[in-house]
Amino acid sequence: MKKLLIFLVVLMILLACGLLFGAPQFGGTGLAGLQDIVGFGNNGIPPGGGSCDNVGQVNEETPFHGWPVEYRNCDWAVISAYYCTPNYFVGYTHWGIDLSNYWGDVPESIHGVPIVSTIDLGLVKQAVFSSPAQFNYGMGNFVQVVSFEPFCEVDIDQDLDGDGIVGDYCGLVCENDLELDLDGDGEITDYCGEESPWKATYMHLLDVTVSAGQIVHAGDVMGHVNSTGNSTGDHLHYQINGPEGAIDPGPTFDCPGYDWEAGVAIGG
Repeated sequence: MKKLLIFLVVLMILLACGLLFGAPQFGGTGLAGLQDIVGFGNNGIPPGGGSCDNVGQVNEETPFHGWPVEYRNCDWAVISAYYCTPNYFVGYTHWGIDLSNYWGDVPESIHGVPIVSTIDLGLVKQAVFSSPAQFNYGMGNFVQVVSFEPFCEVDIDQDLDGDGIVGDYCGLVCENDLELDLDGDGEITDYCGEESPWKATYMHLLDVTVSAGQIVHAGDVMGHVNSTGNSTGDHLHYQINGPEGAIDPGPTFDCPGYDWEAGVAIGG
């Protein structure tokens, strides 16, 4: 009887720990194995992972550049979790960068701060919001933006301006004619292009102020920071994926002094 009581006490302690500490934050590795939490559903499609071999590397092809939140621009002190940080939950890889004020050195709260587009011309692919927020594979409320690539079927060499110099002319026979409000003036324009593999995902949002199918430009507000989904506090998880998977967003911020090793050394 005594052994049974001890077993039940230990079992209750383990269950309490599980309820208190919960599951790891959204990271990427093992994402497909994350199941619905009771009372929460999964909507949208999460981005995949990548390789930690590209930590700190500048990717010349990504169209996403800039600080993704209107909060202490280029201040590395607000990075609470770096891309592929070894300080993450065991068994999970962190495929993005978290911006927050966890460390206590930053007095201003990040709660409710606007998150912004980091691409000159992008399409909102996913804008997932509900109240209360759903689990959504750990992302909570989130926005995903994809880039465009111009599409040219007929490349003609012509002297376009009569100066004797032959240049490439895209004589369009457009298979991907997209009707879009490119400049936000309400006027629909034909755009000859196609979605590229590049996408940026913003997670754990308070709200979403854009809609799927909407065009966004650099600096456009798309939502606000919160702690929805599988999150341990107010922060923005910002992730960029390309044709070969996730890349380190740090170099895309175009801010001086990015130092991955120094960041993870202090727990980021």
